Amino acid sequence: MTSVDDFSAIARDYARYRPTYPDDLFRYLASISPGHSLALDCATGNGQAARGLVDFFDAIVAFDISVDQLKHATLHPKIYYIAAGAEAIPVQEGQFDLVVVTQALHWFDLAEFYAQARRILKPGGVLAALAYQVFETSPDIDRIISRYYTQVLGPFWSSGIRLVEENYQTIPFPFTEKQPPEIDMETSWNINEILGYLSSWSATTRFMSKNGYHPLREIESELLAAWGNPARRRILHWPVNLKVGVSL
Repeated sequence: MTSVDDFSAIARDYARYRPTYPDDLFRYLASISPGHSLALDCATGNGQAARGLVDFFDAIVAFDISVDQLKHATLHPKIYYIAAGAEAIPVQEGQFDLVVVTQALHWFDLAEFYAQARRILKPGGVLAALAYQVFETSPDIDRIISRYYTQVLGPFWSSGIRLVEENYQTIPFPFTEKQPPEIDMETSWNINEILGYLSSWSATTRFMSKNGYHPLREIESELLAAWGNPARRRILHWPVNLKVGVSL
């Protein structure tokens, strides 16, 4: 599998409707990095992880294959955005203290990306890969979201999503692994933010391309009834998979 662009068509929604990563994640990664001069955010999307790194590193290079995603990325004087794929990263070797991949490693050609990561990391540099699964909030709503994910969208997910579902336990990772702490990721969203997030899924876009209508039609009335007051905000918990390794 090579890097593919499944998100340009939904770049605006992707930028608006994604959970944010906790500061504890970036504080931990900074604590195990050999230095704090330069970090790389791979497949940055709208720059969420890059923004989280700015308090801990002198500069961040952030790349994505989608130019439309980069157009919606948040600007910051420490972040340098470039358009590139994960299998041919246009930076010099041995520069980076940390390489981060959030919600994207499972889309890459792993052998080629790992070769790139080893090339650009300093000795002792850290590669960290994070992916989160479908949020959990309450049993009645979780059941509806699960049906949307598995039954409505099931045939429209790319094969890489299975690696996330398997908690990254089956993904090849040829680095000296470290045992990371548990990462607690949560958000507080209303129903419109939930619907926006579900619309930003790559499988949602593929469903629409094939069937000519929005798949949320299959669950929206049921979800709205279960949610209650549309203005109500609920706490969402996101199961997180984190793999961390050192390049020697």
